[in-house]
Amino acid sequence: MTFKINGALFVETEEKLRARLGDRFDPSKNYPAYGGVINVPADQIDALVSYLKRATPDDRGTVPMKISGWKKEPAGGGRAYVSMAIEPDYKTQKAIEESAPSAAESLAKATGGTVVEVVQDDVF
Repeated sequence: MTFKINGALFVETEEKLRARLGDRFDPSKNYPAYGGVINVPADQIDALVSYLKRATPDDRGTVPMKISGWKKEPAGGGRAYVSMAIEPDYKTQKAIEESAPSAAESLAKATGGTVVEVVQDDVF
């Protein structure tokens, strides 16, 4: 159950904000210095949700995730940005893995502890 989510943060200049927001730009507001998007691959949504649901929140009531960033400058010019990756926190992931029931425990729970005998017929 691992995932890797990527994203990018770009510097938000007043000029860019004015261009994007138009008449809604309010110079008295404190706009973010950076903005961007995080992209969650569709095939990793289940792993992300499973991690969040199975993790034990810390003493602040939060589930930690690791975030890494790299300063990037596009070749041929363009806006510099911070490329980001979000992954499971190592300690949290290990705690989840160690608390996962074994296959036998899962089967016992699913069958109420009843042993099921499998009979194989000679049907060849």
